[in-house]
Amino acid sequence: SITINRNVTIIYDDAFTLCESLTRVNISDLLAWCKIDFTESSSNPLFYAKHIYLNGKLITDLIIPSDITEIKPYTFYKCESLTSVILPNTITKIDRYAFYDCCNLNDIYCQPINPPAIYYYYYSGDQGSFPFNSEMNIYVPRNSYNAYIQYNSYYANKTVDDNWYKYESYIKPYDFE
Repeated sequence: SITINRNVTIIYDDAFTLCESLTRVNISDLLAWCKIDFTESSSNPLFYAKHIYLNGKLITDLIIPSDITEIKPYTFYKCESLTSVILPNTITKIDRYAFYDCCNLNDIYCQPINPPAIYYYYYSGDQGSFPFNSEMNIYVPRNSYNAYIQYNSYYANKTVDDNWYKYESYIKPYDFE
């Protein structure tokens, strides 16, 4: 296991390459974790550990703090312990691989009225901000449903809000309180 201190702000390439025995990432501050810059997939210990613990408790139902406006690249990449995520209305961007390969992520509650910019890369298969799990549902504000599924144009390998259309079959209107 590894404990990531709340003062860590960046983890560089290959920091955890070949750490195949790693099974647990411990953090004490979710806000600090969400602010870490992971420069690539193997810079995030979740690449191998697949489970993240906040103050000793396995995170399965993740609530992103409202102080966060952007989910950075690779923040929860390959985190198998996640089953649901609540994204507050403060989120404006969900970058590349933020939740990609979270194979048990079934429910995403995306509260922003305006669809956040998301990432989708077409040329090497379906890779994006979220996994493409057959059981996954992305709940969005009912009045914003059409904005989320609208297709205006196509931009490969870019972070743009109109890439939500790739997740159209997963998106469901929802009444947030």
